[in-house]
Amino acid sequence: STQALVDGLWVMGWPPAQIEGARALAKGMKCVGRAVTVRFVPARPDIASDKPGGEISPEYEAFELCGPNSVIVMASVGPWESVGGDIKFLRLMQRQVGGLVTDGSVRDTDTMI
Repeated sequence: STQALVDGLWVMGWPPAQIEGARALAKGMKCVGRAVTVRFVPARPDIASDKPGGEISPEYEAFELCGPNSVIVMASVGPWESVGGDIKFLRLMQRQVGGLVTDGSVRDTDTMI
């Protein structure tokens, strides 16, 4: 059950391992699958040059771990911070990912539904 999973994560030291307030972009949308997780951190100018960009960035590497039976779960820095839009998520569509769950914002939702 979901509660058993949350309890197990809590015991293992992962109390904030859930996304509150998740909702579908359109009525009736649902997703289920193996979770591939990405956690964004606040931007730090002092280490920005160390972060790989483009197709070798951590989020794109996570995209490559996804497939038709996967759901990508992206924990944002905050509710108004975008985790991506139609260009970034084109790769998820190409990989036929089962869904996207995030606590952040998503741009270009009208082209992704």
